[in-house]
Amino acid sequence: MDETTQQANSFGFITESQLMLLTGVTQTTLVRWRSTKRGPAHVVAGNSILYSTESVKQWLDGLSKPAAPTPMHGGKRTSRAPLL
Repeated sequence: MDETTQQANSFGFITESQLMLLTGVTQTTLVRWRSTKRGPAHVVAGNSILYSTESVKQWLDGLSKPAAPTPMHGGKRTSRAPLL
């Protein structure tokens, strides 16, 4: 881990590289997200783009998918929600 990453982490931030690893997206995607105001909030510190761990957690929480449809009982669905 380089010094910038260590310092960022000690202040509760992660680097762009760390967010790329966490989300599995490319730097190009992160650039697009920033330019279109998508993705977690970021700060620019000198030449570094940093993301607070709290903003990343909140953003990830917002990506949560709804719960699975109600299970079937006795061969009949108990909910009218469409199956995905």
